[in-house]
Amino acid sequence: STSLAKKYNIKSRTTILNWIHMYNAFGIKGLIVRKPIKVYSGNYKRKVLHWMHTNHSSYPETALFFNISAPSTIFAWERRLETKGLTGLYTNRGPKKMKLNNIKFKSLNKSLKNKVNYYLINYRYEQIKQEHGAIINHIKKLIILKDSPYHSF
Repeated sequence: STSLAKKYNIKSRTTILNWIHMYNAFGIKGLIVRKPIKVYSGNYKRKVLHWMHTNHSSYPETALFFNISAPSTIFAWERRLETKGLTGLYTNRGPKKMKLNNIKFKSLNKSLKNKVNYYLINYRYEQIKQEHGAIINHIKKLIILKDSPYHSF
């Protein structure tokens, strides 16, 4: 496996060993890349960890036995069990998402759009004022030149 890792520029030989174990256990289906987003129940996590400790099994062996795509998933469960206790196995992944009241969000969004529109209109107004100011100044200069005795049209 080390020579294969070097030949195909794979960083770790354990990747190849995992492929071999998955193929031996599940055939070609074991090599198909699966979606890692799978939700496991707290009871299932307890069962997996209990089996791993009872059988003195490694993370890859346990993942293979339970058909879990990544051994690191089991490692994360074990860390959560150590740090948060059993309740850590029953909590959902990641921090809780903030729920915005849809009506508040729409009104906030509308208010924000109004502010942006106000600033855009105000900015355009100032641009037009400057452009017209320049045009008006130019016209004034032309009038002065026209009325000048030194200039003839």
